[in-house]
Amino acid sequence: MDGFSLIEFLSALLLGVPTVTAVFILQSRRFTILARVALVVCCIILFAVFAWLLHPAIQLASAEWWERSPWRHMIMYSLMMVGVCASILNKAIEERRREISRLKVSDEKTKIRIRLDGWDFVKGFLLSWITYSCLISQIGKSSLSVATAVIGIQTGFFWETVVGKQISERMRSARPT
Repeated sequence: MDGFSLIEFLSALLLGVPTVTAVFILQSRRFTILARVALVVCCIILFAVFAWLLHPAIQLASAEWWERSPWRHMIMYSLMMVGVCASILNKAIEERRREISRLKVSDEKTKIRIRLDGWDFVKGFLLSWITYSCLISQIGKSSLSVATAVIGIQTGFFWETVVGKQISERMRSARPT
């Protein structure tokens, strides 16, 4: 199985903390818009500094920049998170459709909005490391392509299934026989 080394795991952790912090700041209503923008810019700068410190540029590498370790992982993680966000949005749309059909039965004329809960996104981001380890084990060291991008988005879209499967497998292996 081609998985994470300890250095890659720590790199993903150090690069993920500013990302999750930026998402939290964006959805938080405690800050003014100007403060949110400033804090997100600080998180982006922190992300860039961590990326630069953890993975200095290799000048004579034969691989393209997006095929090297930090960028490849960041691209695949970002694609997976697009899938996670799409999954959460899809569930909100389905919930809205159920509410509309329920109101049609009772003949109420109310405009139903899509309700997005920020904690759904936080849960997806918090559990993304489990989903991402499954994604990396699926694609291995294959080069980035449309197929691997689709697998990344698809893995993110079905993140709850992947997390549930991983947890049940670990519980089965932890049981005494």
